[in-house]
Amino acid sequence: MTMAGIQRTRQIRITIVLVASLCLNALMGVYVVTLLFREQPEGLSKFGELTQTLFRKESRLKGDTAGLARDQQIVYHAHTEFSDDNDTAANAHWDALDTHSGLITLKDDYAREMGITLGARFPWNDQKGVYWLRSSHDLHCIVRVKFSI
Repeated sequence: MTMAGIQRTRQIRITIVLVASLCLNALMGVYVVTLLFREQPEGLSKFGELTQTLFRKESRLKGDTAGLARDQQIVYHAHTEFSDDNDTAANAHWDALDTHSGLITLKDDYAREMGITLGARFPWNDQKGVYWLRSSHDLHCIVRVKFSI
């Protein structure tokens, strides 16, 4: 197979994976929207009800993990520097995102106490595990999808 044929096959595979990922994300979006528009229990915000529904079975972490109240309204901006009409300017912002800063370590005792599966071994301390925060991983994937389209 020629180099062009190999690249074309790779592009097709990437496209299939991206389309499958987008379809799954769309289904999850539909699910979240249906949860947001259901009747909610008295005294619970739509976000609180959504969170309660999504994580009602059992949480990996016990209790209130960060002590943050879910009472902040956030204004959604449809146009930002990441969606600038000038692709060069927008791409510069996307390129500047640090998606590698989500690696953390946790002591094994703490991970066990919180019900977290032990992570890969920390290279110079076998009493710690290495974890990649999901938000950083998700951001990494979003950046990769953006530049693949």
